[in-house]
Parts: sequence; C-alpha cells; structure tokens
Amino acid sequence: MVVTSLTLDTDNGETGVLQQIQFLIGKKQFKNAPLKTITRLISWKLHCLFAKEALIVLEGTQLRMALPPHWHGHPKLLYTFGWHFDTELPYLASNMSKDAVVFDIGANVGTWSLILSEVVGPRGKIFAYEPTLSTFDTLSKNVAINARTNILAFRYALCNKNDKIRLYHDVDSSRNSLGHTRSDDATSEYEEVPARTLDAVASELSLDKLDFIKIDVEGAEPLVFEGAHETLIRFKPTILFEVNPKALAELGFAHDSSWRILSNLGYRFHELQSDGLKEVFTCPAEMTNLWALHSSRLTGPSSGLVV
Repeated sequence: MVVTSLTLDTDNGETGVLQQIQFLIGKKQFKNAPLKTITRLISWKLHCLFAKEALIVLEGTQLRMALPPHWHGHPKLLYTFGWHFDTELPYLASNMSKDAVVFDIGANVGTWSLILSEVVGPRGKIFAYEPTLSTFDTLSKNVAINARTNILAFRYALCNKNDKIRLYHDVDSSRNSLGHTRSDDATSEYEEVPARTLDAVASELSLDKLDFIKIDVEGAEPLVFEGAHETLIRFKPTILFEVNPKALAELGFAHDSSWRILSNLGYRFHELQSDGLKEVFTCPAEMTNLWALHSSRLTGPSSGLVV
C-alpha cells in the first residue's frame, strides 16, 4: 500500500535525503521512541551489509516473520517501525469479523496475510497472491513457520487474462510491476510469471463468499478488476486498493481507471482518516489508498466499517 520507502541514502541528492529524513521523523514510532527507531534502522543496515536474514516477532502477537536483507522496500519498514507503520492494516484488523474470507493480492512477504489470519480465525480463509518468485518463497516460508493452515499462498499475478506475462523488477521488489519503467530505479530485468483472472481462481476455489480484497499491484489494479467482474457482482466484497498515478500511467491507465470500473459496479469510495472512513466523491489525483464499499452494504454513516 501507499507508504514512502525509507532509503536514507544519497542516490537522489540532497532533496531525496531531506524527504527521507522528514519521513522518518514524521512517523509516530519515531516520535514515541526515537533512539529505538534509529537503533533498529542501523541494525537493519547491518543485516543488509552482511546479507543476514532477520527473524522478528510482530508486536502484540506471537507471529514470526523472516525478512530478506534488502535495503529497499517493505522488510526494512517492518523491521524499523513494526507492523503498525501502515495505518490501514491496524484499522482493518480491528474491524474485520471472524470467519471472513480475504484475498490478499500483492501479498509481498505476508504481513497482511499473517495479521488477518489471526483475526479471521481457523474458520476464516486468507488467499495470498504474490507473483515474484523470491518474494513468494519468503511468503511461503512465513506461512510455514507460523503453521498457518488458514492461509493459502499462490504464485499468480492476478490480471485480466489467463496467460504468462512479464513482471519487471525494481530495486525495491515490492515495486515490481507489469510496467517496464515503474520508477527511477527500475531495471530491464524481468521474470515470466503465470497470470490468472480473479474470476477464474474464484471459480476454481468454489467460494461461497468473499468478504474483503486488499490489492497492491503497482498500477495493474484496473487489469485485476477487469478480470473480476463476475466475482465482484456476486459477492460485493469490500476492497482496499492503491491509486498510484505514475504506475497507472506506465500501463496506459488514467489515475481514476479503477474508480470508474468499480463505480459502474455500484461501489462508493472512502479514505481512512484519524476518526475513521470518510467518503470521497472524486478520485484523488495524488497517490493514496481508497476503500471501496458496495452501496448495498452502506446502511449508515460511512465513518465505520465491519468486514
């Protein structure tokens, strides 16, 4: 989801360094415990220098996670700040019901899947989709070391077709994308990955319900929704998705492409603020996360959510 990467190196010049320092000191975790946060960041740098995988416990849980020693990306944020650094996840965890069925599309190393697996319990299900081979291996490892029988992980790119597609690599693997020039750090390297439509996998799974979809696929969200019409019409799940104008443009989409697809299916849109979800009526043109709730599920003020 939308979280600025914490790099604190000089590749982007003084402006880039200043932005990263502002990001660091702006985080609640730094404000509450600056010395601890800086110590964790230095410790992560050492893990990267010595190519040593880290094993952490997610605070407030008994969940353990293996984190690959990469300086860029999600593992560093998780190691430095803990899983509450992304405000969307704690909010969702406190508002999700037992026995929910969840699709985690763009599951990365498994943070969302693991936390939500605790919430939904043994009768709930988390279906986690991650196409990048190295990241999928870490995801699978994290599912295994926690003996999560309610998480099923698949190495698919959910898309608008059943085929094989190119997934281009970024220096930050969480930004791997179907778009060739995802960021200034993008490379020409890619891997061929299997692609499936959400409708196809939902049919194969014989789902009798789908409560929630979290989708973070670096600009390919409209492709996922194009391949999900039948499932969205049938189950009307709540959806959390990213609006990333730059990544969307690399794939030829306007910033509001996902908004328009879901709006036509009866969805209304919300942003998470300090006092809960607030409805928005035009798609933001800047990078953000949006919660799409089907109009049939909205029976009162949109400041609350139970999935």
